[in-house]
Amino acid sequence: MKRQILFRGLAKDGRWYYGDLLWNEMGCRIVYTVNIPPSWQEPGGDTKSIYQEVNSETVGQFTGLKDKND
Repeated sequence: MKRQILFRGLAKDGRWYYGDLLWNEMGCRIVYTVNIPPSWQEPGGDTKSIYQEVNSETVGQFTGLKDKND
């Protein structure tokens, strides 16, 4: 059984984002996917990758464990 390795990082809006880590000359980003619900134009729906810029000093590997503050 494979375990997916996730990272988390704090964005400027004060929210934590969880996903894959992308770090390059443009900065540090967390990449995650969202489901786009089906509509009359696109039956079946789709997914979209979102690239959220985060503070590199707050990036860490997400273990899945949560503290008392969730």
